[in-house]
Amino acid sequence: VYLERRIMEQLYGKEYADMLALLGFQDLTKTVDDFGPDNIDTQLKLSLTDRDPDEGMNDVAYEKGYLLLRTLEELAGRVHFDRYLTGYFNHYAFQSLSTEQWEAYVRRHLIDSLSIEIDLQTWLYMPGIPEKHSLISSDKFARVDTRAREFIRLGRLDKSNTRSWSTHEWLHFIRQLPTDLHTSFYDKLDNVFQLSDSGNSEILVAWLELSIRSNYLRNHNQQQLEDFLINVGRRKFLTPLYRALRETDELELARAIFARAKDNYHSIAAKSISDLLHAETPAI
Repeated sequence: VYLERRIMEQLYGKEYADMLALLGFQDLTKTVDDFGPDNIDTQLKLSLTDRDPDEGMNDVAYEKGYLLLRTLEELAGRVHFDRYLTGYFNHYAFQSLSTEQWEAYVRRHLIDSLSIEIDLQTWLYMPGIPEKHSLISSDKFARVDTRAREFIRLGRLDKSNTRSWSTHEWLHFIRQLPTDLHTSFYDKLDNVFQLSDSGNSEILVAWLELSIRSNYLRNHNQQQLEDFLINVGRRKFLTPLYRALRETDELELARAIFARAKDNYHSIAAKSISDLLHAETPAI
């Protein structure tokens, strides 16, 4: 993820990459909140003994790992960090390595050589998000925040203000909306921007999850939800929607949709959703 965002920065600019990073940090924060800050599955070094690796995999590895590397880059400076990366790739080309091997290498060739102060033990082997980490900001998201506050207060969002919005800005906007607005507010958004019929899966999932949690789903876009869950099999999109249904007392609906859709899912996705919908206590 770190390298992917460096590539995005090179292709589209720092602001674009920072929007991706901030969305990723939001995802990480939500995952840690869902699991609980002391859950061992929020560690970078996972304990998978006697476990199916799929049970422990989540976006912590991607986003907490990214945050660690970004933090190291900021502490070292990009010139020094890129020199470390080049040496790392040359040294371990066409090899795999353990967490402990990486820890030893990064200490020797970056942290100790530059006297960087960072609690690497906490980053790698403790759950949650360390207090000292890179602070990610986005000017474009700040402007979206202004529009979100205006919409929450007045129920107004002009198309002229959103014409140039990217997928990232729409995701950030939807994530800022509370679940207790009057139904008419969600209606206005849906009628003007056709969010329930969006062809962008990222935007559609964010909107459908908000619809579920705000009780907007019934009599508005339940059919779109069912169509999506039946025709899309990517676990990244399925899990938040089924989880939202479970957490809003729509478990019967969730199980009915799953019964129709499960044969279209990859076996790993099907097992994950089945476990989620049949767990005795709320599952992650």
